Order: sequence, then structure tokens, then C-alpha cells
Amino acid sequence: MNTLDYELPLLSVMSAGHTYGEKFGCRDVSFDLWPGEVLAIVGESGSGKSTLLGMLSQRLSVDEGSIRYRQGGDLVELSELSERDVRRLWRTEWGFVHQHPADGLRMHVSAGGNIGEPLMANGARHYGDIRRQAEEWLARVEIPLDRIDDAPATFSGGMRQRLQIARNLVFGPRLVFMDEPTSGLDVSVQARLLDLIRSLVSDLGLAVIIVTHDLAVARLISHRTLVMKDGAVIEQGLTDRVLDDPQAAYTQLLVSSILQG
Repeated sequence: MNTLDYELPLLSVMSAGHTYGEKFGCRDVSFDLWPGEVLAIVGESGSGKSTLLGMLSQRLSVDEGSIRYRQGGDLVELSELSERDVRRLWRTEWGFVHQHPADGLRMHVSAGGNIGEPLMANGARHYGDIRRQAEEWLARVEIPLDRIDDAPATFSGGMRQRLQIARNLVFGPRLVFMDEPTSGLDVSVQARLLDLIRSLVSDLGLAVIIVTHDLAVARLISHRTLVMKDGAVIEQGLTDRVLDDPQAAYTQLLVSSILQG
């Protein structure tokens, strides 16, 4: 379990932006993310939220401004890290939960193998210990232990997403990115998944950045919310405040569901 330290933010974003040719995908984004905090990024399709997530996770370049990540007692500029350093972050400190579980799982490797691979990438070699941890995490994400040797290709959508979460958390990351993790799931499965994520965030002290088009998901899971439109953050603050008393006209439209489909 991570030890929480609130002296510095875990992630500090200052006037950051990404361009596609001459067009901005997002621009002038600033916020801090603290250990144990869940930040929701919301907006309609094309608002720039996926571009922002790609930039924060270093899958897209930071073309203006800066994104700094805390390592030890210092905030380090991510764009100055080598590819090797970024790969190490993905192996040891960062996780990414995809909208489609097939993008984050090895679909024809067993459930236990999917959980065991990140442990092996971090140096685990004892088969018994790896399998024991896989069993513990399957129980934690509510997957029956008798499915440990089954491939996720045989799982339901909700089970696949829970397995993807276990694969991303088993090695003890500090920061997890989530891209529409409840999309395509029915309401009851969504509710179980959100309860699971909230519990794990609380237990592990994770920082989470979650992109969602669903304001109900943002309300249930996040501490703070950023609202995006045309590549810019037009409103941000505590989630209850943003959703209960929106100041920007666009946010008011979102909350009243006029722009949601």
C-alpha cells in the first residue's frame, strides 16, 4: 500500500496543450492532482478529454506548458524523461484501464497469467507466490477463484473490466488512468464496478484520473471534476459544486442533459 504524502502534488499540470498539426487538441490546461484523489474529466465527444488523457499519460506529446510528476521529493518534468524512464513508470508506478478490456488484457492468457505478468515484470519469480497474489486479487475484484485458469475471452464484459483493474493494480501503482471504464456495461454492472473502484482507491491511496461522458459516474467516483469544451477546461472544482451549482453555461447544459445522448 502506498504511503500518502501531501507535501507536494503527485501530478502538476501548468498551461499544458497538445496540437494536431496546426489545430489544438487541448490547450492551456492547469491543475494539481494529489495522492488519494480521483479527478474526473468530462465533456461531450470532441471536447478534448481523450487528448488530455493521452497527454497526461505521455501517449501524446506536451506541445506547450508542462506536466510534472513527483518522484521522491521532487516534481520532475515528464517531457525531460527518457523513453526508458517512462517505460519504468508504466511498469512500476502507472496503470491504464482501457474502455475496452481487450485493449488492456491478453485475451487468450489465463486470468491468473494476466495478473501474474505485471508481477513478473517487477521481478517476481516464485510461481507459488505469484499464483497466491493472483488468487487474492481475483477475490478482491469479485471473480470466482475457479476461473483463475480460464482466459478472459470466456468472461463477461464486467468480469473482463474487473480483471483489467486487477492487472493494473496488483503491482502497487501510484497513479491510474481510466478511459471510460464503465462504457458499454449495463447499469447494475456499472454500479458494482464503481463500488469496486471507490473501495480500491480508498484502500490503496491511489490517485486516479478518469475520463467519462457520464456525469453520474463523475458524481459517484470523483472528488474533483474538470469540464472540457473545444479543447479547453471551462470549469473545474469539487465535483458536488460543479454538478450542483455549475457556473459555465456549457456545464449547465451538460448537467441538464441537453448535450448528452
